[in-house]
Amino acid sequence: YAWVTPTFDASPIARVVIFALLGACMFALVFVWPNGLKGRQEVLLIFALSILLRLCLIPTAPSDDVYRYVWEGERFATGISPYQATADSPVFEAFRDELWEKMNNKDKLPAYPPLAMMIFALFSKICAEPWFFKVGFILVDLGVIALIFKLQKKYHAPKRWVGLYAFNPVVLVSFAGEGHFDVLMVIALVATAVLLHEKRVIAAGIALACAVHIKVIAVLGIPFLLARGGWKAIVSGGFAGLLLA
Repeated sequence: YAWVTPTFDASPIARVVIFALLGACMFALVFVWPNGLKGRQEVLLIFALSILLRLCLIPTAPSDDVYRYVWEGERFATGISPYQATADSPVFEAFRDELWEKMNNKDKLPAYPPLAMMIFALFSKICAEPWFFKVGFILVDLGVIALIFKLQKKYHAPKRWVGLYAFNPVVLVSFAGEGHFDVLMVIALVATAVLLHEKRVIAAGIALACAVHIKVIAVLGIPFLLARGGWKAIVSGGFAGLLLA
């Protein structure tokens, strides 16, 4: 998949075919999984395969969204609000660099909530390069897998089911391949689920607030938070949301 995507819009037919094959491989790995592995061995094997698959996808051409993450993160890191104007505005004329050239929707205001922008700024301070953002998102994605293992343990489910996420081509291509930031929201949502199972409802509310401030669609989790965590979780989430705004 990485080989056929030297650019983000390259080889649509080849990408679809390989993507479908990746899906078939995912199901093969999950359903034809060896039964004789001990618990720790199974966890380590799933993590090893997860890391290998993600490393293989790093050479994939990043989405043009990633250039926007880096460019806006750089502005935010230096105290310049990217929310004040569109990227093609004369306000930002001095910052029209290579990243600016490659980013999309220059005529639109940033679509990312404050917490997402803060994370972009943090990444940009360390290394303002698309590949570094992809590596950062891969590390976050491995954190998601670790949290899913906690849920698997609580439900007493077979460890192989973790592979439905860990080896999933949607996850692999979106985060390790194209470098989309949605994994930041995913880890906050999975953390919310784990915290609710542990009856830590205040922390769960804060985790969901973080998810909303990374990507607004996470508000759809509020009814589930109320059902499982009650008003204490909602109040703590609302208070955290106001602080992050």
